[in-house]
Amino acid sequence: MERRNFLKSGSLALLLTAHWPKPTNFRSLKVDTLREAARDISVIGEYDVIVTGAGPAGVSAAIEAGRTGAKTLLIETHGCLGGVWTAGYLTWILDNKNKPGLMQEIMQKLQSKPNAATIPSGSTFSFDAEDMKLLLEELCAEAKVDVLFFTRVVSAAQEKGRLTHVFTESKSGREAWKGKLFIDCTGDGDLA
Repeated sequence: MERRNFLKSGSLALLLTAHWPKPTNFRSLKVDTLREAARDISVIGEYDVIVTGAGPAGVSAAIEAGRTGAKTLLIETHGCLGGVWTAGYLTWILDNKNKPGLMQEIMQKLQSKPNAATIPSGSTFSFDAEDMKLLLEELCAEAKVDVLFFTRVVSAAQEKGRLTHVFTESKSGREAWKGKLFIDCTGDGDLA
């Protein structure tokens, strides 16, 4: 397309949009403020436990809740489990000596991988972030934990002073999730 024709088409588009109907779901309050129209939010699922944030604490809480038989949902802003361990590439488990339970299980499973090692001090364990991502997903799947990636907690609802729902936003839009117990492991207290 020649430059002259491109400029003509751009001018025509500008004229057309000037006469385009304005959106009606927003009402201007001030120059820099809009009021969004009220809308109903679908409740997508109901869970015994909803964990927000899938870093080391959140993914551990979700796995352990799932292992007890609780129907568990894990909500994560990033596209992987593990938080600082994986998305943050802090590929060290510090002060791990004599830590039982899930921490010991994770370290034992990672030790079977070629890129994991205990550092000579004996209390620091190093691993490959991609191995950790895969392992945490496997552990969540085994524990029947439902995981939402690329999903942010944006609000919550309560009834009689008790938390009942979290609201999330993702590519699926705004959604609500009902829960009996909520665990905030976001690091920023997004749910709290």
